[in-house]
Amino acid sequence: MIEFWRCDKRYEYGCKARIHTSMETNGVVKAVNFHCHGGDAARVNIAAVCTAVKSRAESALETPAVILNDVYQSVSSDVRAQMPSTKAMKKTIQRRRCAVSAALSQPVSRASIVIPQAYQTYGGQEQFLLYDSALGDDDRLLIFSLFACY
Repeated sequence: MIEFWRCDKRYEYGCKARIHTSMETNGVVKAVNFHCHGGDAARVNIAAVCTAVKSRAESALETPAVILNDVYQSVSSDVRAQMPSTKAMKKTIQRRRCAVSAALSQPVSRASIVIPQAYQTYGGQEQFLLYDSALGDDDRLLIFSLFACY
């Protein structure tokens, strides 16, 4: 089978470059036209940084500022200059978190509350749900707390 590719800058630069690749070998079978613009190596790095930010937003409970600060430490200044604004990146984190952990539905009664494992721990390590009298109990008792040393 053959897969067809075209330049993603075709509208921006009017680039007519295309290639045909083999799906079995991922090798180029045919090249049609050439790019009429220079390459931008920073775009690949920007996409990698954005992917790292999104995956960190899914798995970490840190604030968006902390996530961005940690991810940006390993990014070169030329890539950092072309990154979307901090406000846009924070919104990206917010959207990713909303998509991953959609709000739970409103329970009909205490007996019908199902608490996912992610809500039973804090940060995936510390136990947050300390006691649950039992699913299906009409007089269900739930105790949430964190053991903190101050």
